[in-house]
Amino acid sequence: MTEQRSEVLAVNEAFYRAFEKKDIDAMSIVWSQGTGSLCVHPGWNILRGWKQVNNSWVKIFQNTPYIEINTDIISTEIRGNIAYVVLIENVMQVIKGSRMEAQSLATNVFELLGGKWYLVPEKPESPKSLYDKFDDITAKEENIDFLFSNCKSFGCVKHGSCFCLM
Repeated sequence: MTEQRSEVLAVNEAFYRAFEKKDIDAMSIVWSQGTGSLCVHPGWNILRGWKQVNNSWVKIFQNTPYIEINTDIISTEIRGNIAYVVLIENVMQVIKGSRMEAQSLATNVFELLGGKWYLVPEKPESPKSLYDKFDDITAKEENIDFLFSNCKSFGCVKHGSCFCLM
């Protein structure tokens, strides 16, 4: 594993641990504070800029009594100062005393700024367009088949696509 890949995956992991702990300060460390920050929560409008992104996390944390998130990494790609991690989020929440479990597909985009990787999605892309950037045709085809064969389990029918950017 390259050093850059390890760094990107460490920031990705820090994002999910901040989410689980509902720690807005830790979340602020992994997100770029710039106007280029972008976040699409399932069922929400696109949020642009750190102020909107930060406010969304504050609201989510206030309305989430308990959450656990485990991830299954599908792919990590680095192209210059941009990296992305395509993964499955395995989410367990307790809402009003009931345990709820769900899976979703996420693509987290990172940018290398000042020698540090930050979560800073520039624009949402479908999984197919992300996978079109792969060099390995076999890996691309296998991963696309996997993603689209599992679309219904990721809620695509409900949200219109199997892409949720976090």
